[in-house]
Amino acid sequence: MSETELIVLNLSSRPMSETELIVLGKGLGFCPRYNSHDKVRLAEEVFHFSRRLRLKEYFNDLYKNDNNESDDNNQKEEYQNLPFYNKTSSTFTPPSGRDIYLDFYIEAISNEIMHSSKQKRFRPNISKQELQSLKDLSRDTNIIIKKADKSNTIVIMDKQKYIDEVNRQLNDERYYKKVEKEQHNLTKLKIEECVNEIQENNVSITKQFDMFPSTIRTPQFYILPKTHKSYDEKLPLGYPGRPIVSACSSSTENIAKYLDFILNPYMQSLPSYIKDTTDFINKVRNLKLNKDTYLVTLDVSSLYTNIPHNEGIESCIYFLQKDKGNNNIKANDIRKLLNIVLHNNCFEFNDQSYLQTMGTAMGSPMAPSYASLFMGRLEEQFLNFTYVKPDVWLRFLDDIFMIWNDSLETLNFFIDSLNSFHPNIKFTYNISKSSVPFLDVSVSKDEQEKLFIANLMTEV
Repeated sequence: MSETELIVLNLSSRPMSETELIVLGKGLGFCPRYNSHDKVRLAEEVFHFSRRLRLKEYFNDLYKNDNNESDDNNQKEEYQNLPFYNKTSSTFTPPSGRDIYLDFYIEAISNEIMHSSKQKRFRPNISKQELQSLKDLSRDTNIIIKKADKSNTIVIMDKQKYIDEVNRQLNDERYYKKVEKEQHNLTKLKIEECVNEIQENNVSITKQFDMFPSTIRTPQFYILPKTHKSYDEKLPLGYPGRPIVSACSSSTENIAKYLDFILNPYMQSLPSYIKDTTDFINKVRNLKLNKDTYLVTLDVSSLYTNIPHNEGIESCIYFLQKDKGNNNIKANDIRKLLNIVLHNNCFEFNDQSYLQTMGTAMGSPMAPSYASLFMGRLEEQFLNFTYVKPDVWLRFLDDIFMIWNDSLETLNFFIDSLNSFHPNIKFTYNISKSSVPFLDVSVSKDEQEKLFIANLMTEV
């Protein structure tokens, strides 16, 4: 889909001009290009590019000349580049004269870029009217513009209604409670106590990850409107919002990234695991269907916020103990780290601090793998419990695809049983003998009982 083909949905009371709709249709990632550029910034970019080339050559040559330690160095460098280690900045730049071919290339490409930039004028990718509309939209403090959940639709909302929808969710005491701002400082102390406790029996724990990011900030709460849901006039925006906590540089971020590093392989080894749409297509490519086959999709309602802490943690421990792998940390220590992340999910909205008391925050680095392992354990228990099973059960996080070759009556019984299996986990569903939507494609069955992925025009 091109930038100008994005759908713009106006839920606000602000009338939108055609030019404003066009500029929003370019997408929230659109970058205006002007007819001139910053020459100083261009020179900086050329320097950084040449520095990266020289560093690559320098360290590649260094490892070649140190055969005894090269493998260890490469392994150490690879491990230290993992996201739960803080990056250390360096100004070291290898000198020229080490490789004449590299020197020639850098000089030639630098001269070409800087010389051509003096002669070339760039054609703007935005008109003066569109640029003015972009400025007008950015200055309007009465609206909020977000991408819709599960689509590329751009949604314009009244700021007050957006706030009302957020408050509707945060006032639900089953999931959130208000806390004092000092709670954020207490979280840091709790993390230190937890890691120190683990270190008493595992002295290498502090080498597994950096305890805190180099700079700590308070997580922020926001929502993405679920415009793919049915319109509900009782809701402030007409649609529910998907709650997300922006946890970048939060006090628990490094631990959460480390936990994701540990848990992710177990998530990928689940029988139902789907990595993405391409993986899904490959897995359904050779499915055998018949004329009575039902195509079924299931969607877990608000999965992330409905996972009880103890059940989510024990699901992770279950899979860790089932296959210990090459982990350098004990399952009980993982349990302690999971507890510290889940019980200290503090964030702010509108200058008010909150604590999430149930579930995990979408936005936490470990959330997808944690939620998937919880679902992996739940689906394992349920499928072992029920006497009638689907021929195919595949899952991408909270989205499930099924092939059902039994009767509609037994299918309805299966779904009813599934919806009563766990008090918190409920499923919406779609049943068809012809076509169902799943992820970002439409799965269809033709008269020859073959599957087609309609959106991609690819026969499977």
